[in-house]
Amino acid sequence: MWEKTSPPLNDQIEVSVIGPGFGEAIVVHFGSGRWVTFDSCVDQDGNCASLSYLRAIGVQPEQVQFTIATHWHQDHIRGLPQLVAWASKAQFWCPTAFGHEDFLRFASAYSEADISMLGAPTSELAQVFEILGERGSKPRFAHQDTIIYADDTATLQIFALSPVQSRIQQFLKHVASLIPELRQSRIRVGALHPNLVSLAVRLVFESDAVILGADLQEHPHAGWTEILDACQCLRGPKATLFKIPHHGSENAHLDRQWSELLVAQPASVLTPYNRGSRKLPTDEDIRRIMQYSTQAYSTARMTSVAPRRLDRSVERSLQEGNIKLRSSEIKMGHVQFRKKLSSPGSIWHTTLFGNAIQLR
Repeated sequence: MWEKTSPPLNDQIEVSVIGPGFGEAIVVHFGSGRWVTFDSCVDQDGNCASLSYLRAIGVQPEQVQFTIATHWHQDHIRGLPQLVAWASKAQFWCPTAFGHEDFLRFASAYSEADISMLGAPTSELAQVFEILGERGSKPRFAHQDTIIYADDTATLQIFALSPVQSRIQQFLKHVASLIPELRQSRIRVGALHPNLVSLAVRLVFESDAVILGADLQEHPHAGWTEILDACQCLRGPKATLFKIPHHGSENAHLDRQWSELLVAQPASVLTPYNRGSRKLPTDEDIRRIMQYSTQAYSTARMTSVAPRRLDRSVERSLQEGNIKLRSSEIKMGHVQFRKKLSSPGSIWHTTLFGNAIQLR
């Protein structure tokens, strides 16, 4: 899919959003061959998509300075161990809740077998922590107003906009209630919606800014209102590019996002969610987004479906028989935004790859 692209110039910002209809990965170039990644998803062969892209344009492992996990849902974390293992010099960041004893006990209990939809993401996260431990590195933890990075030249600053402490405590209390007692069987639980600890991020490039909304919801619990009312790291330029949170869903929308965090008519992008009975974004969601951003994009068509994960026993049987299943159609899409660091006020140059589309 990336045979027609080339690496950005040293003085270019690049924000690339990748997704197949179930999954989200973001890679950012912030100048002089330096990169940061957010989350991970896999292609139809099970390969980490962001890693495949970085390799395709000749990026070396040491050029990736940060790998960041915004939360632990399966569509944001699949393939992350591959990326972390490859980018061996990068600092790994994740929400503060992931370092708490209750979450680690919970993750340990549910990572041993995929008895629920929690099994896969907890297993992938456990692998990441294991990789870090083997190389003698520790994860770094972020919550609202954490400065993840700020270089001396102010070429890039990365600020955590969320999660707030009250939601972290709420999340930890809930996962603690799910930890099985001694000799107690694990229970089947859902994906722990709403997402209380999603790590939304603000990137500041000199006189420009980008908001990556992760999957932070507004309803319930007023997640974006909490940011706008209490966050201390919103000074400076408004953002010209917005990764729309939670697949464009109405439950992640707040008018104040667009009026207080973003310039008028910013470029915007989302990753669709094509699993389950209610696919996102809906037609109504798209109409709402287009009121605020006429240059809005999706990494995949709304009807695209990523390959589903099979039952573990079926996967094992296929592996033993050396049988691989491939999708008959490539569903992965990639929206690439680029602009010069030294051109404040310039527009983003947007290129679509694979299954990506402009919303209409």
